[in-house]
Amino acid sequence: MKATMIFNHFKNILDELIDESNFFKYYFQCPTSLDEDIYWEDWEECEAIYSNSTSIRFGASRGCLIDDTYDYVVKFDLTESDENPTCSDEITIYDAAAQNGLERFFAKPVYLGTYTKKIKFYAWDYDIEKPYCFDEDYIAKSIQELIDNYDIRKEEIEIRIPLYAYPKAERHEFHVYEEDQDETYRSVSHSNSPLVEREAGIGYAFVSMYGEDVFDALTEFCDEHNINDLHTGNVMELNGELIFTDYCGYPEW
Repeated sequence: MKATMIFNHFKNILDELIDESNFFKYYFQCPTSLDEDIYWEDWEECEAIYSNSTSIRFGASRGCLIDDTYDYVVKFDLTESDENPTCSDEITIYDAAAQNGLERFFAKPVYLGTYTKKIKFYAWDYDIEKPYCFDEDYIAKSIQELIDNYDIRKEEIEIRIPLYAYPKAERHEFHVYEEDQDETYRSVSHSNSPLVEREAGIGYAFVSMYGEDVFDALTEFCDEHNINDLHTGNVMELNGELIFTDYCGYPEW
């Protein structure tokens, strides 16, 4: 599928969210990591977007737009990653993986372009405490307080969000074993590989499916490129293959 088609698909979704919701008019000026992911069921209070099939998931440094009906997801950097643009980092890592013959194990990122939208609304203000979830009422009350206290007014604002597409993968069922039940599992779980740092079952799955040479090559590559935080939400399945879907690592800011 062409990048322009993916871009336009998610552009239409973002347009709808921002046009119909004051929360998103405010949030997308300075997107940050929320404590709770947003699912379309959460939008019942905003009837105009309730039929939307999109959810927004959050990591420490990125947000991810997921349309249940679409084969690609789109990620965008959050304010928390301003000094470390993680999406562009993954393009560099993917290219390095391809040079080492390991690209099949990495979800391919594609830069789509920068989503831009001009709106007339209240500008982002750090005096408003960051919401922890989607909450139209909270934003409305917070803005009203600023109007009452500081006489703020609507102004012309341009929202700009660089978008990156990835193929949509599915959860993989990783098996958990007792160490004394499987010698290979015991050996893998005692290694220093980033593939077992969070979940020993991940490293075991790679050895079982692809052999020790692949496990060793991925371990070395991950070490060289500071890839960590490989939990079961970041290692998924696409077309029967295990792939890393989030591999920019967890930076120590």
